[in-house]
Amino acid sequence: MLLGLWLGSAVAADSFVVGRETPLRISVNPTGDQPCNIEIALPDGSRLERELGPPHFQTVVGYTPRSDGPQTIVWEGRFRFYGSLSVSGCSGRYFRDITVQANGAQLRERWDTYLAAMPVRQRECVEYGTGQVLVAGGTALRRRAESPEEPQVRSVVAACERFANLPRRVDVPCPISKGDPRQTRCNDVYMTGSGRTARQLDEDAALVAAASGQRVALALREPEDVRTARLDAEKAAREKAAADEAARAAAEEQARQAAEEEARKKAEAEAAAARQAEATRKAEIARLQRLRCLAGRCFDLGF
Repeated sequence: MLLGLWLGSAVAADSFVVGRETPLRISVNPTGDQPCNIEIALPDGSRLERELGPPHFQTVVGYTPRSDGPQTIVWEGRFRFYGSLSVSGCSGRYFRDITVQANGAQLRERWDTYLAAMPVRQRECVEYGTGQVLVAGGTALRRRAESPEEPQVRSVVAACERFANLPRRVDVPCPISKGDPRQTRCNDVYMTGSGRTARQLDEDAALVAAASGQRVALALREPEDVRTARLDAEKAAREKAAADEAARAAAEEQARQAAEEEARKKAEAEAAAARQAEATRKAEIARLQRLRCLAGRCFDLGF
């Protein structure tokens, strides 16, 4: 996602940069129609003289800064002895405050030193937030900070430090949802916004959000692979429970049918025994009715 360091910056034509000669316009208040002489003290310690003449009493010198930061250029009148051609000093003392920018190599070295001690994610975040690195599409999150000492850098560093130090948890127990207290396994994910505006971010999007000043927090969420495995296990458990219930119901039905068959056979046997007993009883009654007794002796005559 990183698109490379943005090393260039627009520099105005009259700005001062370390190692680059820039024209410096020097002038004094006009004092008539006679030339006068000045001494110019440059911030690098060098001094030079220039003779100024009417009508503008100005000159241009080339200045090549050796260091960056606020600097002051001072000039004032100084008598210049040339014998009969001597020139009197211009009246007044003048100064000009300038700000010299570090050159590209100096800035890169300063940024490298400044970022070197940071953890990788914090460094990447700071590079985004200070415009050192472009985001997708070739644009910067904000104006590029030229130096680590700029005020905007401190707020970006603080935000990126908070982001890099978020204590992300992995594979910890958590409820499936607010309404389902059953336990699953969750990982911390990056979130921004709250309520209906809350949205989940991947790592790179979270880094860019933190670098741009958005508040990034963590929330436990069930990973998709864990959710899929859980749903598959729940489906398998439901199918097993249904199969077990069907097997139990089939076994109960089979036992019921066997019991009914046993009862039917028992009832049929009891009925057959009753019929046999009744037939025996009736046969005995009939036999007794056929008996003929004489002198204490009975005989079955068959009629």
